[in-house]
Amino acid sequence: MRPPFALAAASTVLLACSASFRVESVATWRGDATAAYSLIHDDVCDPGALGVFSAAEPELAKRGLHAGFGVVVSKCDAAAGGRWDQVETLVAHGHDVFPHSWDHPCMTRDAALAESCDPQAPRSVDFATQIDRAAVALAARTHREQRFFIFPYDVCDPAGVAHLKASGYLAARCGEPGTNAAAFADPFAVQYDVFGPSYSRYFGAAACARTAAGAEPLEHVTTPAEYSGDCRRFVLDQYVDDAIAAKGWAVRELHGVDPVDGTGWETVPLSDYRAHLDHLVAEAAAGALWVEGPTAVVRYRFARERCALPAAVAPATLRFPPPSSECRRYATVLSYRVVTGDGRDRAWRSVRQAGRQLPVKRLSRGHYLVDADPAAGDAVLMPSS
Repeated sequence: MRPPFALAAASTVLLACSASFRVESVATWRGDATAAYSLIHDDVCDPGALGVFSAAEPELAKRGLHAGFGVVVSKCDAAAGGRWDQVETLVAHGHDVFPHSWDHPCMTRDAALAESCDPQAPRSVDFATQIDRAAVALAARTHREQRFFIFPYDVCDPAGVAHLKASGYLAARCGEPGTNAAAFADPFAVQYDVFGPSYSRYFGAAACARTAAGAEPLEHVTTPAEYSGDCRRFVLDQYVDDAIAAKGWAVRELHGVDPVDGTGWETVPLSDYRAHLDHLVAEAAAGALWVEGPTAVVRYRFARERCALPAAVAPATLRFPPPSSECRRYATVLSYRVVTGDGRDRAWRSVRQAGRQLPVKRLSRGHYLVDADPAAGDAVLMPSS
């Protein structure tokens, strides 16, 4: 006959096993969203895009959304331009702020590439100024390392891209128009879509087949104001809907906001912008969309592959192995799918890791989504008080 103490020990082992859990996988996108979306305003601090401060950012903040902002660094605190304190507010509100060059030249000597630039724009391949100086000045104001870059006019000279890579950048918007697959391979070929309708991949489609006056639109000529509101909202929202269908990542290029930026390039009317943000909020609430700046999305996409899964340590700890150099390069908060050993629910309310609290979300009975940084050490699942 087994001694009583042996029965007690066996019961303890069974209890420990029944209370175990395991880390199943890492979600494709943060929060287990179906797709990701980055809304980026170019030309920040330019006199033709000041509406990003007075109109766009307040609307984003009201809805708790984050966006990307590409700064033409020399124009901050220049005559008629934006102010550094406005840029600092973007950072304080959680937005992704990065360089869009020093003073917005056409950054190539290649005549074929330069055809996409404004013919009046000066040319420069002084990458030490346009990339390095811009990054140093912006970092000094934002206290953030610069890891994403947007070339003026989306003209990406191979030498400029090589300079970014050598300087430690993670990504650049240098791809073709389109939607990025969930497992996109080249972060220096990020695909995107441009607003307004005459520059979008949706030019001439659906409600954009005719102008508001019934005329046939001209590519790269017809202005946003000449289209109907239905057309403008179609261009903005359809790109998001297509990304959700593809379970990928959409990157929207915007500039200024009407009516503030009446002389800006391809400006979006504020009413359409608000409607678009409301569409994003609805899709995010439905679990279909993660809305975040491009740097965080790039980090997430590669960290989910290059950072090892944590071990599940009883009673409730995610134990991460020492991160590899590639994991550290991209490390960010990832969303892990966690399953309890006995299939029962746990009263987990949050994660404590490196002095901060991160969310836990119940997916279904015994299944949870746990946020943690694979380079920040052990993460402890905290019970409800």
